Amino acid sequence: MMDRIFTRLFAGLLLLIPMGMMANPTLGRLDDLEGFTMTLEDFDANQGDQVCLDATVSGFMNILGMQFSINYDPAVLQFDNISNTNLTGLSPNSFGNPSPGNITMSWSDPAAVGVSVDDGTVLFEVCFTILGTTGTTVSFSETPTPSEVIDGTLTVIGFTGNDSAGTIDGN
Repeated sequence: MMDRIFTRLFAGLLLLIPMGMMANPTLGRLDDLEGFTMTLEDFDANQGDQVCLDATVSGFMNILGMQFSINYDPAVLQFDNISNTNLTGLSPNSFGNPSPGNITMSWSDPAAVGVSVDDGTVLFEVCFTILGTTGTTVSFSETPTPSEVIDGTLTVIGFTGNDSAGTIDGN
């Protein structure tokens, strides 16, 4: 029940929006939606370096809200911060680090009309300090926050996450 609370809360909020906004014929055209994908770039770094990974999107069309988790190995990476947010209403405060190894994210369109961005747009950067000397991954997951994306028709659409592979060299 708790795993889809974002959908229920967001849908309830949208009931407060005048129906004229929801009747916009340019919003929610599922035939235009090829799927939502977020990609974290791969990296090659040395122990002690800071790396900031771009999070790029494709299929970001008429999106009202999204949530997901990013997981990493805290023995290899230390989470530093989120930077260079590039979406209205998205800020470092949209992210949480409830425990080492877990980053959560939740965003909704502040205008509640749906947002579209070009494929390849960088939405944010996630920055880490390299602690370990072994390769690692930074991956999207369903834990602790399940992945969910809602479009302008209040339809939950698929989320595809392309993980980051990291190569780490010792000093």
